[in-house]
Amino acid sequence: MACFRDHYCKLKIENFKLAVATGVHPRFLGSTLFLCAVLLLAALTGCGPGETPRQKAEKYKARAEAALAEARAAEAVVEVAQASRAADRAQEAVGDLEKLAAKHAELAAELTPLLQATRLTVAEARRVVERTRERVQLADKLKTLKARAYRAATVKILPPSFESLAAAADTVGASDQEDSLPPGVRETAALATNLTRFLPGRHAITATNGTSIWFQVAADLRGASKDLRTVHLLLATGWVLASYNDFALFEIEQIGSQYGRSPVQEKESKILYQALRTILLAQAGLPRLSLLEADYLSATLKTNQLASAEVEMGARLVVFFYTLRAGELDLADTQLKEIIRTQPNHPLVVYLTGEKLLADGQREKAADSMETFAGSVSDPAMAERVMKRVRDIRDGRPSASLLTDDQFMKAVFLYYFKSAAIDSAPARRVTEWLDTVKKFGSSILDKLLTPADPTLEMGRSNRMVI
Repeated sequence: MACFRDHYCKLKIENFKLAVATGVHPRFLGSTLFLCAVLLLAALTGCGPGETPRQKAEKYKARAEAALAEARAAEAVVEVAQASRAADRAQEAVGDLEKLAAKHAELAAELTPLLQATRLTVAEARRVVERTRERVQLADKLKTLKARAYRAATVKILPPSFESLAAAADTVGASDQEDSLPPGVRETAALATNLTRFLPGRHAITATNGTSIWFQVAADLRGASKDLRTVHLLLATGWVLASYNDFALFEIEQIGSQYGRSPVQEKESKILYQALRTILLAQAGLPRLSLLEADYLSATLKTNQLASAEVEMGARLVVFFYTLRAGELDLADTQLKEIIRTQPNHPLVVYLTGEKLLADGQREKAADSMETFAGSVSDPAMAERVMKRVRDIRDGRPSASLLTDDQFMKAVFLYYFKSAAIDSAPARRVTEWLDTVKKFGSSILDKLLTPADPTLEMGRSNRMVI
């Protein structure tokens, strides 16, 4: 309106000058000025007299889209107030479009698609605001006393821990009689060997001379300090398994802060990184950021052909599970259908099919499907959990979906990876990763909490499960 006011004032001045020059009464020219002002206002507001309702609707839609772009720009610099104002502008645009649609009900077929699209734009703008708020919360979590104490402790602990592993490998390599070495040295050297298999830039250990292999292991470990991405990933996985949720979050976020938005490129490691971050953000009470990471994970799965059906299944389940947790039910349903379509013969799909049948009201078929799944597992506790749900369904008793049970889903993931490891090399690699993580994490944890630091002891007080 300031622009309109400036133009109107200029018109008034010109009107007075013209009246003086021509001798025509200012009132006559004033009526002309008024008409010009009306036309000027219409032009400045983009609502010309010849504009159709559809053209107006397109402009309202464009306003909402522009506001969404502004909200995303505000998210990039973590400006909550700026993102919120942009979302409000998007809301105003959809409000104007709703009024227009109500005024021209006869054009419903033409205007309704535009209105629906604009409403989706506004909903996304609101999600952007929520994500921006969560980014502030995440930054606050990473600045706490506990976070600072943890980072300070690991900086001191990790270098000597790697040197200790390397020294054990050197000792074994220099010995002519490996069996005569103390068990502790041999065990540490074995852990060192397993650990080097997951380090970036590691040597291809193909030599037939055992001594040279041990020295290669030692060299790889000493070089690990130059690129700690995999070390952070190992520790984050270990803390997840040990239920040290805060420590795991600190580790996974160090990867992004040090190496950028796409810090891990090797496909299995990238999938693990994205899956862990999806889980950890959700457990930290940041569902929108978790959902965003799940979207990244879904995109990675679409662009990478994985050798292991179990790895792909586990990653797809993470996407589905935490999309469901974020309350995006339609999206979760689409993902569940995709899992069932792409891996119909996977044993776990039998259970998921049962949950889908139950949601569709087919109780008996659902119970049959879940019972089939229970009969396929060799874990008695897992089978009994499923059979209890089957009995509840058949008896008409209320029963919560096991998909919402964190401990059950964690047990299912680990069970199928271990079962698949018998015949699948990629699945075996995952189980070896987990075993290495447990041993390495345990050694770091002992050093981290000795002497006991009350600030760090809180790391497990807020337990996390996946």
